[in-house]
Amino acid sequence: MPSPSSEAVHRSAKRDIVVDRVHKVFGAGESATTALDGISFQIEDGEFISLIGPSGCGKTTLLYMIAGFHTPSAGEVLVSGQPVTSPGADRGMMFQEYCLFPWLTVQGNVEFGLRIKGIAKSERHEIANSHIRRVGLDGFQNRYPHQLSGGMKQRCALARCFANDANILLLDEPLGAVDAMTREELQDEIQDIWWDDDNRRRKTVVNVTHSIDESVYLSDRIIVMSPRPGRVREIIEIPFERPRRPELRFEPEYQRFVAYVHDLLKSFKGH
Repeated sequence: MPSPSSEAVHRSAKRDIVVDRVHKVFGAGESATTALDGISFQIEDGEFISLIGPSGCGKTTLLYMIAGFHTPSAGEVLVSGQPVTSPGADRGMMFQEYCLFPWLTVQGNVEFGLRIKGIAKSERHEIANSHIRRVGLDGFQNRYPHQLSGGMKQRCALARCFANDANILLLDEPLGAVDAMTREELQDEIQDIWWDDDNRRRKTVVNVTHSIDESVYLSDRIIVMSPRPGRVREIIEIPFERPRRPELRFEPEYQRFVAYVHDLLKSFKGH
């Protein structure tokens, strides 16, 4: 059986994100550290992409460049054909930490971005409640973050991220701090919100993760990065049909992809 392909498949859709020969150096002189070295890839409109690689390979740095929080030392990042120079409303970010406002309720946290956009109270209330229900927090609208479990906080952060309706969602290990069962539940929540069956445009998602299973389960393609300085080692196409369901994890072909990514990451040890 052939190995998963390292070649990016040609697509006819427009390119939503282009990372072109990006280098990133922190510091100067003898203390300079090269985090990223010549990173190039393209992400199509509506794709779900995962970035995976050893700790310190620059995954989050790269995500922050797409978000506009960092700028490349060389090369460029384009979103919808325009160079990224700062954060923008077209890109939504979900962090590993919950980043909820402790003085706001679940309802207030999910509505926060909508209020900043100037959306009328009745409309933002409806939008927020729709996403609160989808992540399983219906009935908890008036709870404050300190009254929620870790998994519930992350569900709230997920609802807030999707409610803002940004074209591009950037996920920085958002499920890294929850237990294994909650993680799988939230993976399905992310997929179900993204993989909408009503023919609306799907968002473009870039997900940074350390979980091989998560990268295979959620992604259209996995971008595997090498140890620092980060480079693209391989781009793996994941062929499974959507929507994906938990029983997929028990299929031999799925396990083959998990094993392939595992072995690829393991090959970095000692290098």
